[in-house]
Parts: sequence; structure tokens; C-alpha cells
Amino acid sequence: MRRHAGIESAAWAALAAVFLLRVAALFLIGRPGSDSWESRIFYSDTHSFLYAAEDLRDGVQDEPLFRTPGYPLLLNATMDLAGPRWTATMLLQQVADLVTALVVVSIAAPVLGATAAVLSGAFYLCLPSGIIYSSYLIPDVYVSMMIALSGLLWTKVWRGGSAKGAALAGLLGGLCMAVGLMLKPVVLYSPAVYMALAAVPGPGKARRAIFAAVLTVPLAASYLTMRAHNEESFGMPGMTTQDALEPMGRMVVTSGYRGLEEGERFWIFRDSLEALCSSDGVMDYRMRDSLFRAVSREAALSNPLRALYFHLSRWPKFFVNLDAHSPYLGLTPHDRKPPAYSIPTTLLQLPTGIALLAAIISRRLRSSLGELFWLGLAWFLYSVPVIGPIASFRYGLMFYWALVPFVPAAISFLRKRSQSEAVAAAQRTGKKVSP
Repeated sequence: MRRHAGIESAAWAALAAVFLLRVAALFLIGRPGSDSWESRIFYSDTHSFLYAAEDLRDGVQDEPLFRTPGYPLLLNATMDLAGPRWTATMLLQQVADLVTALVVVSIAAPVLGATAAVLSGAFYLCLPSGIIYSSYLIPDVYVSMMIALSGLLWTKVWRGGSAKGAALAGLLGGLCMAVGLMLKPVVLYSPAVYMALAAVPGPGKARRAIFAAVLTVPLAASYLTMRAHNEESFGMPGMTTQDALEPMGRMVVTSGYRGLEEGERFWIFRDSLEALCSSDGVMDYRMRDSLFRAVSREAALSNPLRALYFHLSRWPKFFVNLDAHSPYLGLTPHDRKPPAYSIPTTLLQLPTGIALLAAIISRRLRSSLGELFWLGLAWFLYSVPVIGPIASFRYGLMFYWALVPFVPAAISFLRKRSQSEAVAAAQRTGKKVSP
């Protein structure tokens, strides 16, 4: 008993130490607010978020945004909040990842026990995905936190309660998803995850169905509100100018439509389509989005098997750091992918994928994980087609939090299996084995 308490305390100490080291790393790489410091925390997508933040700074949206407004508004609120520029912003991103780690502890404790749950949380903070992408001015760790909070509420519903409690949890989960949608559109179809989980055999199927149904309401309301605002203000039937562009780009590139590939030729093609939808420099966004969607359908139908293959076959990249050209805090050159950087980060991330595969294969391991298996599997399966050909460490943040508890569960399962085999072998030879 005392030994387990000591291990649990050590795990909490490790979790706190990793968090503090991550914060220290951010503020020891240079003087916050300086150009060199900003060059280390700016990602390729950062500039589009800053552009949207500039548009919204006076409280008026002057043009349709390429990004949803949540993160740009957060940038405006925290830019100079505490000390030099972006200091508070970057600190809050570390806190958001810490909250996700604590969610991991909370969902894992009833299934794995307190010690293994805390180790899971500490392991989550050690994942290169969170370390790397919480160090850039992008919203991904906030989205992960919102998804994880919805998952925590779902586990509460699975484990008991009333229909009224399930509805309340669904409402809170829907608000989390609505905030997530304001940060990134990728969660728009996330109710499908909880609708699928409502059909999983196990306790509380009616409660889970209520949770999924109620969760959909705030998310749909936020989407419709944003869309109505854009349609009234700019004649654009969507959340952002990226809504129709993103699927069109994916379908054109993955299907090999007209021989187009990602790069300059695609952007020239995009510009030629937009030129058809503008008059005297004024864009007709309704016509633009309609044309983009028509091209998406035509591209998909031109080579459906190739497009489907690209969308469903890229999932191993979630667990392999192929983005090593985007270094952590400027540690490696932007134009290279050094093995000394990509290999260790991959080895730290890979156990989540291996543990998921082991759980899918092993019925006993699945059983030991209980509802956590279904939660992790559902978010992973949602991410595979939604993220599609751009799967990477960054986009796996949607589900890594749910897979982390699989790792200690798999290790414990293998250890017990090894002990059982050793005992069985000893019994066959007549030797005495201490437990």
C-alpha cells in the first residue's frame, strides 16, 4: 500500500516536473517579445491567424475570414496580457495541455487505478506532439483540450447517472465542441463520434444516446450562427473561406485531377476558378463556394478509388514524425528533417499506436480498458477520414489524449501474461515460483 502511494506521488511529481520544464523551455530560448523569440514560436499557419486577429481587433469583421474567429480573438485578448508580446498566450497553451493531461488522469483512474492514471497523464505531457505544437501560435492544443473534456463527460455518462444528468453532460459537451469549432472547423462532424458510441454494447445505452443528441445542439447552433453571420455580411454560405477550398484542394490533389499536384500549379488553378466568380474585384462567395464544391465532386468522381486510398491509407503518419522540418523551438533547420530529431520523437509517440493495435487484436486487453477502448477507437476512426491525406503528429492531437491510457494498460497486460506463462512453465517442471 505504502509502495503504491510512493509510486503515485512520484508520478505526480514527474507530471509537474515535465510541465515546468516545458514552460521553462519556452522562456529560456530567448527574450520574449523579441524578433528571434517570435521566429521560434511562429508556425506556417500562424500568419493567417494573425491576419484574422488584425481584422477583428477593432471589433468589426471587415471581410470573410480564412480561419474561424476563436483563436484570433484569443490572440487579441492575450497578446500583451502579461509582459512582452505573446508571453501570456504561450503560457496559456502550456496550461491547456496540462488540463488535457489532468483529463487523461481523470478518465483513466476508474479503469487503470490511480497510479497508472497519473503515469498516463505524465506520459501525455511527454508526447512530442503536445510539446512541439503547444510551442507555436496555433490553436491545436486548445482543440485537443475541448475534445478531451467532452470525452471526460461521456465517460461519466457511461459509468452511471440519470437521463437528466446525461442531458446536462451532453449540453456541457456540446458547449466544449462549440468552442472547439470556433477554434478549428475539424470538430464540425464530431457528434458522429458520440452517436457511434451510443450504439456500443455496455451500460447506459439510453444515457449515451441522450448525451449524443443533446451534444449536437450547441455545436449545430454555433455553426448555423457563424454561417448566418457570414451570409448576411458577405454573401458567403459558410464559416470561413476555407470551407469549400479545403475539400476541393484535397480532392483535386488526391485524385490527380487534370494532373494537378500540391504546389504552384494548384494555386494557379484555384486563382483561375476565383477569377470566374469575381467582377470588378468583388468576389461572389456564393458562386465561388458552389464552383469549388462542383469541382470537388468532379475530381472525386474522376478517380474515386485513388481519392479514397489517399484518405484512408495515411493514418500511420499520425504516429511517425514526418513533420521534422518544423522543429521544436528552432532546434533544427526548417529545410531539413534530421534523423536525430525525427527518430527520437517518433519513438516516444509510437507506443500510442502500438497500444491501440494491441487493444484491437487482444480481447482481454480491450476488456481491461472497458469504455476507454471505445472512446479512443472512435476518436481515432473519426480522425482517419476527416484528416485524410494530411495526417501527422499535429492533427493526431485530436485523439492522442484518448490513446495514452492504452500504453500502461498494454504494459500491465504483457507483464501479467509473462508472469502467468512463467508460473505455468514452472508448474510443468515442478519448480516453485513466488508470485
